[in-house]
Amino acid sequence: MNWEDIIDSPEVISALKNNNKPTPTEVQYKTLAHSAKYYKDVVIAAKTGSGKTLCFGIPTIMHTKPGSGLQALIISPTRELCMQIADHISAVNYKSLRVVCLLGGMAREKQERLLKKQPEVIVATPGRLWEFVYERRNSYARQIWGVRTLVIDEADRMVQMGHFKELKYILDFIYNPQIVQEEEIKDSGAPVQDLNFGYELALDPELFEVPQESQFEDLFKKPTLQQPSEETTKPQTKSVKRQTFLTSATLTIENKAREKKTEEKAKKDVIEHLFDIIQFRGKPMMLDLTKNERIPSKLTQYRINCRDEEKDAYLHCLLKDTLNKTIVFTNSINATRRVLRILALLNYPASKLDGKMSQKQRLKKLEAFKSKNKVLVATDVAGRGLDLPEVTNIVHYSIPRTPEIYIHRCGRTARIETSGTSIALVGPSDLGVMKHIQKMLGKEIGKYEVDLKQLEMSIQVVELAGQVSKKEAQYQKETKEKAWKAKAAMLSGIDVPQNSVKNNYNKEEIKHIKNQIKTMVEEQLPVKRTSVITPELFKVAKEQNLI
Repeated sequence: MNWEDIIDSPEVISALKNNNKPTPTEVQYKTLAHSAKYYKDVVIAAKTGSGKTLCFGIPTIMHTKPGSGLQALIISPTRELCMQIADHISAVNYKSLRVVCLLGGMAREKQERLLKKQPEVIVATPGRLWEFVYERRNSYARQIWGVRTLVIDEADRMVQMGHFKELKYILDFIYNPQIVQEEEIKDSGAPVQDLNFGYELALDPELFEVPQESQFEDLFKKPTLQQPSEETTKPQTKSVKRQTFLTSATLTIENKAREKKTEEKAKKDVIEHLFDIIQFRGKPMMLDLTKNERIPSKLTQYRINCRDEEKDAYLHCLLKDTLNKTIVFTNSINATRRVLRILALLNYPASKLDGKMSQKQRLKKLEAFKSKNKVLVATDVAGRGLDLPEVTNIVHYSIPRTPEIYIHRCGRTARIETSGTSIALVGPSDLGVMKHIQKMLGKEIGKYEVDLKQLEMSIQVVELAGQVSKKEAQYQKETKEKAWKAKAAMLSGIDVPQNSVKNNYNKEEIKHIKNQIKTMVEEQLPVKRTSVITPELFKVAKEQNLI
Protein backbone atom coordinates (compact mmCIF):
# COMPACT_ATOMS: atom_id res chain seq x y z
CA MET A 1 0.00 0.00 0.00
CA ASN A 2 1.43 3.35 -1.10
CA TRP A 3 0.21 6.95 -0.74
CA GLU A 4 0.61 7.42 -4.49
CA ASP A 5 -2.15 4.86 -5.11
CA ILE A 6 -4.79 6.90 -3.28
CA ILE A 7 -3.61 10.55 -3.34
CA ASP A 8 -2.86 12.72 -6.36
CA SER A 9 -1.13 15.50 -4.42
CA PRO A 10 2.69 15.27 -4.31
CA GLU A 11 2.74 17.99 -1.65
CA VAL A 12 0.55 15.97 0.73
CA ILE A 13 2.56 12.81 0.10
CA SER A 14 5.80 14.65 0.82
CA ALA A 15 4.36 16.11 4.05
CA LEU A 16 3.20 12.66 5.18
CA LYS A 17 6.55 11.03 4.57
CA ASN A 18 8.34 13.89 6.32
CA ASN A 19 6.16 13.19 9.37
CA ASN A 20 7.13 9.52 9.67
CA LYS A 21 4.10 8.18 7.80
CA PRO A 22 5.72 6.27 4.91
CA THR A 23 2.65 4.19 4.08
CA PRO A 24 -1.11 4.47 4.76
CA THR A 25 -2.93 2.36 7.32
CA GLU A 26 -5.74 0.05 6.25
CA VAL A 27 -8.52 2.52 7.01
CA GLN A 28 -6.67 5.30 5.18
CA TYR A 29 -6.02 3.15 2.13
CA LYS A 30 -9.68 2.10 1.89
CA THR A 31 -11.20 5.58 2.30
CA LEU A 32 -8.88 8.22 0.86
CA ALA A 33 -9.30 7.08 -2.74
CA HIS A 34 -13.03 7.84 -2.37
CA SER A 35 -12.82 11.02 -0.29
CA ALA A 36 -9.65 12.70 -1.58
CA LYS A 37 -10.03 11.86 -5.27
CA TYR A 38 -13.80 11.63 -5.77
CA TYR A 39 -15.09 13.95 -3.02
CA LYS A 40 -17.50 11.35 -1.62
CA ASP A 41 -19.13 11.49 1.81
CA VAL A 42 -17.63 8.89 4.11
CA VAL A 43 -18.76 7.02 7.24
CA ILE A 44 -15.91 5.26 9.06
CA ALA A 45 -16.15 2.73 11.88
CA ALA A 46 -12.66 1.53 12.76
CA LYS A 47 -10.75 0.56 15.87
CA THR A 48 -8.99 3.17 17.93
CA GLY A 49 -5.48 4.09 16.87
CA SER A 50 -6.09 3.06 13.26
CA GLY A 51 -5.43 6.50 11.76
CA LYS A 52 -8.99 7.81 11.25
CA THR A 53 -7.99 11.45 11.78
CA LEU A 54 -6.00 11.65 8.55
CA CYS A 55 -8.92 10.07 6.69
CA PHE A 56 -10.68 13.42 6.93
CA GLY A 57 -7.62 15.60 7.62
CA ILE A 58 -6.01 14.97 4.23
CA PRO A 59 -9.17 15.72 2.16
CA THR A 60 -9.73 18.83 4.29
CA ILE A 61 -6.30 20.18 3.34
CA MET A 62 -6.63 19.18 -0.32
CA HIS A 63 -10.12 20.68 -0.80
CA THR A 64 -9.58 23.93 1.12
CA LYS A 65 -8.39 27.07 -0.65
CA PRO A 66 -6.25 29.51 1.37
CA GLY A 67 -7.71 32.97 1.93
CA SER A 68 -11.27 32.04 0.96
CA GLY A 69 -12.90 32.28 4.36
CA LEU A 70 -14.31 29.48 6.51
CA GLN A 71 -14.42 26.27 4.49
CA ALA A 72 -14.08 23.36 6.95
CA LEU A 73 -15.68 22.56 10.29
CA ILE A 74 -14.57 19.66 12.50
CA ILE A 75 -16.65 18.89 15.61
CA SER A 76 -15.29 16.58 18.30
CA PRO A 77 -16.52 15.74 21.83
CA THR A 78 -13.49 16.64 23.96
CA ARG A 79 -11.07 19.55 24.15
CA GLU A 80 -7.96 17.40 24.08
CA LEU A 81 -9.16 15.55 21.01
CA CYS A 82 -9.85 18.84 19.21
CA MET A 83 -6.31 20.05 19.87
CA GLN A 84 -4.94 16.69 18.77
CA ILE A 85 -6.91 16.87 15.51
CA ALA A 86 -5.52 20.36 14.89
CA ASP A 87 -1.99 19.02 15.41
CA HIS A 88 -2.57 16.16 12.95
CA ILE A 89 -3.89 18.57 10.33
CA SER A 90 -0.96 20.93 10.89
CA ALA A 91 1.43 18.05 10.15
CA VAL A 92 0.18 17.87 6.54
CA ASN A 93 -0.82 21.51 6.15
CA TYR A 94 1.38 22.33 3.18
CA LYS A 95 -0.99 25.18 2.20
CA SER A 96 -0.39 27.02 5.51
CA LEU A 97 -4.13 27.14 6.22
CA ARG A 98 -5.21 28.87 9.40
CA VAL A 99 -6.65 26.32 11.85
CA VAL A 100 -8.42 27.60 14.99
CA CYS A 101 -9.72 25.59 17.97
CA LEU A 102 -12.88 26.77 19.75
CA LEU A 103 -12.84 25.01 23.11
CA GLY A 104 -14.48 25.42 26.47
CA GLY A 105 -12.26 26.26 29.40
CA MET A 106 -10.26 28.81 27.39
CA ALA A 107 -10.65 32.57 27.12
CA ARG A 108 -13.50 33.52 24.77
CA GLU A 109 -11.92 36.89 24.02
CA LYS A 110 -8.78 35.24 22.68
CA GLN A 111 -10.86 32.96 20.50
CA GLU A 112 -12.78 36.00 19.23
CA ARG A 113 -9.45 37.53 18.18
CA LEU A 114 -8.45 34.32 16.41
CA LEU A 115 -11.72 34.30 14.47
CA LYS A 116 -11.00 37.85 13.28
CA LYS A 117 -8.04 36.37 11.36
CA GLN A 118 -10.62 34.46 9.28
CA PRO A 119 -9.32 30.89 9.60
CA GLU A 120 -10.16 28.44 6.85
CA VAL A 121 -10.61 25.53 9.32
CA ILE A 122 -12.38 25.49 12.70
CA VAL A 123 -12.01 22.56 15.10
CA ALA A 124 -14.49 22.84 17.96
CA THR A 125 -16.36 21.20 20.77
CA PRO A 126 -20.15 21.48 20.33
CA GLY A 127 -20.83 23.62 23.41
CA ARG A 128 -18.31 26.36 22.70
CA LEU A 129 -19.12 26.46 18.98
CA TRP A 130 -22.84 26.90 19.64
CA GLU A 131 -22.02 29.63 22.15
CA PHE A 132 -20.21 31.58 19.42
CA VAL A 133 -22.92 30.91 16.84
CA TYR A 134 -26.03 31.58 18.89
CA GLU A 135 -25.19 33.36 22.13
CA ARG A 136 -22.28 35.57 21.09
CA ARG A 137 -23.57 36.07 17.53
CA ASN A 138 -20.05 35.94 16.15
CA SER A 139 -20.38 36.90 12.50
CA TYR A 140 -17.52 34.67 11.35
CA ALA A 141 -18.56 31.60 13.35
CA ARG A 142 -22.06 31.96 11.91
CA GLN A 143 -20.64 31.26 8.45
CA ILE A 144 -20.51 27.56 9.29
CA TRP A 145 -23.60 27.05 7.13
CA GLY A 146 -21.36 27.48 4.07
CA VAL A 147 -18.53 25.08 4.92
CA ARG A 148 -17.48 22.70 2.17
CA THR A 149 -16.14 20.08 4.60
CA LEU A 150 -18.07 18.94 7.68
CA VAL A 151 -16.58 16.38 10.07
CA ILE A 152 -18.38 14.81 13.03
CA ASP A 153 -15.73 12.95 14.99
CA GLU A 154 -16.73 10.33 17.61
CA ALA A 155 -20.17 10.73 16.11
CA ASP A 156 -21.95 7.98 18.03
CA ARG A 157 -21.18 9.55 21.37
CA MET A 158 -22.31 13.00 20.30
CA VAL A 159 -25.78 11.83 19.29
CA GLN A 160 -26.49 9.74 22.37
CA MET A 161 -29.52 10.94 24.27
CA GLY A 162 -28.58 13.49 26.88
CA HIS A 163 -25.15 14.19 25.38
CA PHE A 164 -24.05 17.14 23.28
CA LYS A 165 -27.48 18.46 22.48
CA GLU A 166 -25.74 21.48 20.98
CA LEU A 167 -24.68 19.26 18.07
CA LYS A 168 -28.25 19.07 16.81
CA TYR A 169 -28.63 22.84 17.16
CA ILE A 170 -25.43 23.30 15.14
CA LEU A 171 -26.60 20.93 12.39
CA ASP A 172 -30.01 22.64 12.28
CA PHE A 173 -28.24 25.97 11.78
CA ILE A 174 -25.95 24.56 9.07
CA TYR A 175 -28.81 23.03 7.11
CA ASN A 176 -31.49 25.67 7.89
CA PRO A 177 -29.89 28.89 9.17
CA GLN A 178 -32.87 30.99 8.07
CA ILE A 179 -35.02 29.27 10.72
CA VAL A 180 -32.69 30.36 13.49
CA GLN A 181 -32.54 33.90 12.09
CA GLU A 182 -36.34 34.19 12.00
CA GLU A 183 -36.60 33.01 15.60
CA GLU A 184 -34.06 35.63 16.61
CA ILE A 185 -36.14 38.35 14.94
CA LYS A 186 -39.27 37.18 16.79
CA ASP A 187 -37.52 37.20 20.14
CA SER A 188 -35.28 40.23 19.73
CA GLY A 189 -37.86 42.99 20.16
CA ALA A 190 -37.07 45.71 22.69
CA PRO A 191 -39.03 45.69 25.96
CA VAL A 192 -42.37 47.49 25.76
CA GLN A 193 -42.33 50.88 27.49
CA ASP A 194 -45.31 51.86 29.65
CA LEU A 195 -46.06 55.45 28.63
CA ASN A 196 -48.91 55.61 31.16
CA PHE A 197 -46.39 55.31 34.00
CA GLY A 198 -48.32 52.48 35.60
CA TYR A 199 -51.73 54.23 35.59
CA GLU A 200 -54.76 52.76 33.82
CA LEU A 201 -56.61 55.35 31.71
CA ALA A 202 -60.34 54.99 31.15
CA LEU A 203 -60.96 56.18 27.57
CA ASP A 204 -64.29 56.57 25.84
CA PRO A 205 -64.04 54.71 22.49
CA GLU A 206 -66.75 56.97 21.02
CA LEU A 207 -64.36 59.90 21.17
CA PHE A 208 -62.15 58.23 18.60
CA GLU A 209 -63.00 57.70 14.94
CA VAL A 210 -61.79 54.32 13.73
CA PRO A 211 -60.61 54.44 10.09
CA GLN A 212 -62.19 52.14 7.55
CA GLU A 213 -60.14 49.19 6.34
CA SER A 214 -60.71 50.15 2.71
CA GLN A 215 -59.24 53.61 3.26
CA PHE A 216 -56.14 52.54 5.10
CA GLU A 217 -55.33 49.05 3.86
CA ASP A 218 -51.70 49.26 4.91
CA LEU A 219 -52.67 49.73 8.56
CA PHE A 220 -54.49 46.41 8.63
CA LYS A 221 -51.82 44.26 7.01
CA LYS A 222 -50.18 41.75 9.26
CA PRO A 223 -46.62 42.75 10.14
CA THR A 224 -43.96 40.80 8.26
CA LEU A 225 -40.68 39.62 9.60
CA GLN A 226 -37.70 41.79 8.83
CA GLN A 227 -35.58 40.12 6.20
CA PRO A 228 -32.05 39.20 7.25
CA SER A 229 -29.27 41.26 5.73
CA GLU A 230 -27.28 39.95 2.79
CA GLU A 231 -24.35 39.23 5.09
CA THR A 232 -26.34 36.71 7.11
CA THR A 233 -28.75 35.49 4.44
CA LYS A 234 -28.05 31.97 3.29
CA PRO A 235 -28.64 30.87 -0.31
CA GLN A 236 -30.42 27.59 -0.87
CA THR A 237 -28.67 24.92 1.22
CA LYS A 238 -28.66 22.52 -1.70
CA SER A 239 -26.27 24.82 -3.57
CA VAL A 240 -23.49 24.14 -1.05
CA LYS A 241 -21.41 21.23 -2.29
CA ARG A 242 -20.46 19.86 1.09
CA GLN A 243 -18.41 16.76 1.90
CA THR A 244 -19.37 15.09 5.18
CA PHE A 245 -17.37 12.68 7.33
CA LEU A 246 -18.56 10.58 10.27
CA THR A 247 -15.97 8.69 12.29
CA SER A 248 -15.98 6.51 15.40
CA ALA A 249 -14.46 3.37 16.83
CA THR A 250 -17.81 2.02 18.05
CA LEU A 251 -20.53 3.08 15.62
CA THR A 252 -22.05 -0.40 15.46
CA ILE A 253 -21.15 -1.79 18.86
CA GLU A 254 -23.87 -0.41 21.10
CA ASN A 255 -26.74 -1.89 19.12
CA LYS A 256 -25.04 -5.27 18.72
CA ALA A 257 -24.29 -5.50 22.42
CA ARG A 258 -27.95 -4.88 23.24
CA GLU A 259 -29.65 -6.81 20.45
CA LYS A 260 -30.99 -9.51 22.80
CA LYS A 261 -32.56 -7.03 25.24
CA THR A 262 -36.22 -6.85 24.34
CA GLU A 263 -36.67 -3.36 25.84
CA GLU A 264 -33.99 -2.03 23.48
CA LYS A 265 -35.31 -3.58 20.29
CA ALA A 266 -37.52 -0.59 19.55
CA LYS A 267 -34.55 1.76 19.59
CA LYS A 268 -32.94 2.70 16.32
CA ASP A 269 -29.49 1.58 15.41
CA VAL A 270 -26.95 4.30 16.04
CA ILE A 271 -26.13 4.47 12.34
CA GLU A 272 -29.80 5.04 11.47
CA HIS A 273 -30.06 7.74 14.09
CA LEU A 274 -27.04 9.51 12.61
CA PHE A 275 -28.52 9.32 9.14
CA ASP A 276 -31.72 10.93 10.41
CA ILE A 277 -29.78 13.97 11.63
CA ILE A 278 -27.06 14.46 9.03
CA GLN A 279 -27.73 15.32 5.41
CA PHE A 280 -25.46 13.47 2.99
CA ARG A 281 -25.07 14.12 -0.72
CA GLY A 282 -26.53 10.86 -1.87
CA LYS A 283 -25.35 7.56 -0.44
CA PRO A 284 -22.08 7.87 1.51
CA MET A 285 -19.19 5.45 1.27
CA MET A 286 -19.46 3.09 4.27
CA LEU A 287 -16.42 1.44 5.86
CA ASP A 288 -16.84 -0.78 8.93
CA LEU A 289 -13.64 -2.41 10.16
CA THR A 290 -15.06 -3.24 13.59
CA LYS A 291 -16.91 -6.42 12.62
CA ASN A 292 -14.12 -8.85 13.35
CA GLU A 293 -11.75 -6.78 15.45
CA ARG A 294 -12.81 -3.97 17.77
CA ILE A 295 -9.62 -3.49 19.73
CA PRO A 296 -6.00 -3.00 18.57
CA SER A 297 -4.55 -6.22 17.17
CA LYS A 298 -1.38 -6.03 19.28
CA LEU A 299 -3.14 -5.31 22.57
CA THR A 300 -2.74 -7.97 25.27
CA GLN A 301 -5.64 -8.05 27.74
CA TYR A 302 -5.66 -9.31 31.31
CA ARG A 303 -7.97 -9.23 34.31
CA ILE A 304 -7.37 -9.56 38.04
CA ASN A 305 -10.25 -10.70 40.24
CA CYS A 306 -9.91 -9.04 43.64
CA ARG A 307 -11.78 -7.32 46.40
CA ASP A 308 -12.35 -3.58 46.14
CA GLU A 309 -10.06 -2.88 49.10
CA GLU A 310 -7.24 -4.79 47.39
CA LYS A 311 -7.18 -2.72 44.22
CA ASP A 312 -4.59 -0.26 45.57
CA ALA A 313 -2.21 -3.10 46.42
CA TYR A 314 -2.60 -4.70 43.00
CA LEU A 315 -2.08 -1.32 41.33
CA HIS A 316 1.14 -0.91 43.34
CA CYS A 317 2.32 -4.33 42.14
CA LEU A 318 1.52 -3.55 38.52
CA LEU A 319 3.35 -0.23 38.56
CA LYS A 320 6.40 -1.85 40.17
CA ASP A 321 6.51 -4.42 37.37
CA THR A 322 6.91 -1.86 34.60
CA LEU A 323 8.81 1.35 33.96
CA ASN A 324 6.61 2.31 31.00
CA LYS A 325 3.94 4.98 30.73
CA THR A 326 0.62 3.93 32.26
CA ILE A 327 -2.89 5.40 32.31
CA VAL A 328 -5.02 4.41 35.30
CA PHE A 329 -8.74 4.87 34.59
CA THR A 330 -11.36 5.49 37.28
CA ASN A 331 -15.10 6.11 37.06
CA SER A 332 -15.27 9.22 39.25
CA ILE A 333 -13.37 12.38 40.13
CA ASN A 334 -13.27 11.43 43.82
CA ALA A 335 -11.68 8.08 43.00
CA THR A 336 -9.14 9.83 40.77
CA ARG A 337 -8.12 12.16 43.58
CA ARG A 338 -7.85 9.35 46.13
CA VAL A 339 -5.73 7.14 43.86
CA LEU A 340 -3.48 10.11 43.10
CA ARG A 341 -2.88 10.71 46.83
CA ILE A 342 -2.02 7.02 47.35
CA LEU A 343 0.43 7.02 44.44
CA ALA A 344 2.10 10.20 45.69
CA LEU A 345 2.69 8.55 49.08
CA LEU A 346 4.15 5.52 47.27
CA ASN A 347 6.56 7.82 45.42
CA TYR A 348 5.05 7.48 41.94
CA PRO A 349 5.22 10.73 39.92
CA ALA A 350 1.67 10.98 38.59
CA SER A 351 -0.57 13.44 36.75
CA LYS A 352 -4.34 13.78 37.01
CA LEU A 353 -6.98 14.47 34.38
CA ASP A 354 -10.70 14.94 35.02
CA GLY A 355 -13.66 16.87 33.69
CA LYS A 356 -13.67 19.58 36.38
CA MET A 357 -10.19 20.83 35.54
CA SER A 358 -9.77 23.96 33.46
CA GLN A 359 -8.33 23.60 29.99
CA LYS A 360 -5.09 25.23 31.14
CA GLN A 361 -4.78 22.68 33.95
CA ARG A 362 -5.52 19.79 31.59
CA LEU A 363 -2.82 20.84 29.15
CA LYS A 364 -0.34 21.34 31.97
CA LYS A 365 -1.00 17.88 33.41
CA LEU A 366 -0.85 16.20 30.00
CA GLU A 367 2.45 17.90 29.28
CA ALA A 368 3.81 16.72 32.64
CA PHE A 369 2.73 13.18 31.82
CA LYS A 370 4.35 13.29 28.40
CA SER A 371 7.62 14.75 29.66
CA LYS A 372 8.38 13.33 33.11
CA ASN A 373 5.58 11.56 34.93
CA LYS A 374 5.15 7.81 34.70
CA VAL A 375 1.45 7.61 35.52
CA LEU A 376 -1.71 9.46 34.45
CA VAL A 377 -4.76 8.92 36.67
CA ALA A 378 -7.85 9.93 34.72
CA THR A 379 -11.58 9.67 34.34
CA ASP A 380 -13.03 8.76 30.95
CA VAL A 381 -12.40 12.32 29.76
CA ALA A 382 -9.07 10.80 28.62
CA GLY A 383 -10.76 7.69 27.22
CA ARG A 384 -11.49 8.92 23.72
CA GLY A 385 -9.24 9.97 20.91
CA LEU A 386 -6.12 11.02 22.81
CA ASP A 387 -3.03 10.04 20.86
CA LEU A 388 -0.24 9.30 23.34
CA PRO A 389 2.11 6.92 21.49
CA GLU A 390 4.38 6.46 24.51
CA VAL A 391 1.59 4.85 26.57
CA THR A 392 2.06 1.08 26.74
CA ASN A 393 -0.15 0.10 29.71
CA ILE A 394 -3.78 0.70 30.59
CA VAL A 395 -5.12 -0.17 34.06
CA HIS A 396 -8.89 -0.20 34.57
CA TYR A 397 -8.88 0.60 38.29
CA SER A 398 -12.65 0.98 37.96
CA ILE A 399 -14.36 -1.24 35.42
CA PRO A 400 -16.05 0.94 32.77
CA ARG A 401 -19.83 1.06 32.73
CA THR A 402 -20.16 -0.12 29.12
CA PRO A 403 -18.15 -2.22 26.63
CA GLU A 404 -17.97 0.86 24.42
CA ILE A 405 -16.00 2.78 27.06
CA TYR A 406 -13.74 -0.23 27.62
CA ILE A 407 -12.83 -0.26 23.93
CA HIS A 408 -12.00 3.42 23.88
CA ARG A 409 -9.87 3.11 27.01
CA CYS A 410 -7.93 0.23 25.49
CA GLY A 411 -7.37 2.35 22.39
CA ARG A 412 -5.08 4.69 24.31
CA THR A 413 -2.32 2.11 23.81
CA ALA A 414 -1.25 -0.29 21.03
CA ARG A 415 -1.86 2.47 18.51
CA ILE A 416 -1.07 1.96 14.82
CA GLU A 417 0.45 -1.50 15.08
CA THR A 418 2.45 -0.92 18.29
CA SER A 419 2.03 -3.27 21.24
CA GLY A 420 0.32 -2.55 24.55
CA THR A 421 -1.26 -4.09 27.62
CA SER A 422 -4.65 -3.65 29.29
CA ILE A 423 -5.30 -4.92 32.82
CA ALA A 424 -8.72 -4.75 34.49
CA LEU A 425 -9.10 -4.88 38.28
CA VAL A 426 -12.40 -6.71 38.68
CA GLY A 427 -14.19 -6.38 42.01
CA PRO A 428 -17.18 -8.49 43.11
CA SER A 429 -19.66 -5.89 41.81
CA ASP A 430 -17.85 -5.73 38.45
CA LEU A 431 -18.33 -9.37 37.44
CA GLY A 432 -21.52 -8.76 35.48
CA VAL A 433 -20.04 -5.89 33.45
CA MET A 434 -16.85 -7.87 32.78
CA LYS A 435 -18.94 -10.79 31.53
CA HIS A 436 -20.73 -8.40 29.19
CA ILE A 437 -17.40 -7.02 27.91
CA GLN A 438 -16.02 -10.51 27.26
CA LYS A 439 -19.19 -11.50 25.45
CA MET A 440 -18.93 -8.45 23.22
CA LEU A 441 -15.25 -9.21 22.51
CA GLY A 442 -16.13 -12.82 21.76
CA LYS A 443 -13.45 -14.25 24.04
CA GLU A 444 -12.48 -14.65 27.68
CA ILE A 445 -9.88 -12.26 29.03
CA GLY A 446 -6.99 -14.12 30.65
CA LYS A 447 -5.93 -13.74 34.28
CA TYR A 448 -2.84 -11.79 35.26
CA GLU A 449 -0.50 -13.59 37.63
CA VAL A 450 0.89 -11.52 40.51
CA ASP A 451 3.73 -12.64 42.75
CA LEU A 452 2.04 -13.46 46.07
CA LYS A 453 4.98 -12.38 48.22
CA GLN A 454 5.14 -9.05 46.45
CA LEU A 455 1.37 -8.68 46.80
CA GLU A 456 1.56 -9.28 50.56
CA MET A 457 4.21 -6.59 50.93
CA SER A 458 2.18 -4.23 48.74
CA ILE A 459 -0.89 -4.76 50.90
CA GLN A 460 1.11 -3.71 53.95
CA VAL A 461 2.51 -0.49 52.51
CA VAL A 462 -0.73 0.45 50.77
CA GLU A 463 -2.66 0.02 54.01
CA LEU A 464 -0.39 2.59 55.68
CA ALA A 465 -0.69 4.91 52.67
CA GLY A 466 -4.47 4.60 52.87
CA GLN A 467 -4.46 5.64 56.53
CA VAL A 468 -2.39 8.74 55.78
CA SER A 469 -4.47 9.59 52.71
CA LYS A 470 -7.71 9.37 54.68
CA LYS A 471 -6.43 11.55 57.53
CA GLU A 472 -4.97 14.15 55.17
CA ALA A 473 -8.18 14.32 53.13
CA GLN A 474 -10.22 14.77 56.32
CA TYR A 475 -7.81 17.42 57.58
CA GLN A 476 -8.03 19.36 54.32
CA LYS A 477 -11.82 19.18 54.39
CA GLU A 478 -12.03 20.42 57.99
CA THR A 479 -9.51 23.18 57.30
CA LYS A 480 -11.57 24.43 54.37
CA GLU A 481 -14.76 24.32 56.44
CA LYS A 482 -13.05 26.24 59.24
CA ALA A 483 -11.81 28.90 56.82
CA TRP A 484 -15.27 29.22 55.28
CA LYS A 485 -16.95 29.61 58.70
CA ALA A 486 -14.35 32.16 59.80
CA LYS A 487 -14.92 34.23 56.67
CA ALA A 488 -18.70 34.01 57.02
CA ALA A 489 -18.43 35.03 60.69
CA MET A 490 -16.20 37.99 59.86
CA LEU A 491 -18.65 39.24 57.22
CA SER A 492 -21.51 38.85 59.72
CA GLY A 493 -19.62 40.45 62.61
CA ILE A 494 -19.78 37.33 64.77
CA ASP A 495 -16.91 36.15 66.95
CA VAL A 496 -16.01 32.50 66.47
CA PRO A 497 -13.70 30.62 68.88
CA GLN A 498 -10.33 29.82 67.30
CA ASN A 499 -10.59 26.11 68.14
CA SER A 500 -14.18 25.67 66.95
CA VAL A 501 -13.07 22.90 64.56
CA LYS A 502 -11.25 19.91 65.94
CA ASN A 503 -9.61 17.03 64.08
CA ASN A 504 -7.45 14.03 64.81
CA TYR A 505 -4.63 15.09 62.53
CA ASN A 506 -1.33 14.56 64.35
CA LYS A 507 1.53 15.92 62.28
CA GLU A 508 4.18 13.94 64.11
CA GLU A 509 2.25 10.70 63.74
CA ILE A 510 1.68 11.35 60.03
CA LYS A 511 5.35 12.17 59.54
CA HIS A 512 6.35 8.92 61.26
CA ILE A 513 4.01 6.84 59.06
CA LYS A 514 5.27 8.56 55.92
CA ASN A 515 8.86 7.73 56.86
CA GLN A 516 7.80 4.13 57.43
CA ILE A 517 6.13 4.04 54.00
CA LYS A 518 9.24 5.50 52.38
CA THR A 519 11.44 2.84 53.98
CA MET A 520 9.13 0.05 52.88
CA VAL A 521 8.92 1.36 49.32
CA GLU A 522 12.67 1.77 48.99
CA GLU A 523 13.77 -1.38 50.79
CA GLN A 524 10.58 -3.47 50.44
CA LEU A 525 10.72 -4.41 54.11
CA PRO A 526 7.59 -5.99 55.62
CA VAL A 527 6.21 -4.86 58.97
CA LYS A 528 4.37 -6.81 61.61
CA ARG A 529 0.66 -6.68 60.98
CA THR A 530 -2.50 -8.74 61.03
CA SER A 531 -2.52 -11.12 58.10
CA VAL A 532 -4.91 -10.46 55.24
CA ILE A 533 -5.99 -13.69 53.53
CA THR A 534 -6.72 -13.03 49.87
CA PRO A 535 -8.43 -15.62 47.64
CA GLU A 536 -5.05 -16.35 46.01
CA LEU A 537 -3.32 -16.88 49.38
CA PHE A 538 -6.18 -19.09 50.54
CA LYS A 539 -5.83 -21.23 47.40
CA VAL A 540 -2.07 -21.66 47.87
CA ALA A 541 -2.45 -22.47 51.56
CA LYS A 542 -5.08 -25.09 50.77
CA GLU A 543 -2.90 -26.69 48.09
CA GLN A 544 -0.07 -26.97 50.61
CA ASN A 545 -2.43 -28.47 53.24
CA LEU A 546 -1.82 -25.55 55.59
CA ILE A 547 -5.55 -25.17 56.27
